[in-house]
Amino acid sequence: DLLCGLEARLKGEVDLLVCNPPYVATDEEEAEGNTGIAAAWAGGHRGLNLTKRVVDRLRDILSPTGVAYLVLEQCNKPDLFQEEVGAKGLICDTVLTRRAGRELLSIVRIS
Repeated sequence: DLLCGLEARLKGEVDLLVCNPPYVATDEEEAEGNTGIAAAWAGGHRGLNLTKRVVDRLRDILSPTGVAYLVLEQCNKPDLFQEEVGAKGLICDTVLTRRAGRELLSIVRIS
């Protein structure tokens, strides 16, 4: 896991976390356990497998003034994602949306 083994050391210490996780919506089989090049983009259902794991740990690792910036793609349903993060008691706002080729990418700020 991305943060496994680091949580105790990072607890409340992270001022800035920047994450560009695999965000392409794919079959779960393609996303889980893939060690090939597909691991760079395969995000599972809604493309949020790794993103959700990171968000679930933010309360523990961010400092009191810490923020996280994450990349989302249109298939991640950014508006729904923001609601889901808000339901966890975190603040999530879109700070930038931009087209990159065929992809419509958003950067969200979570605190």
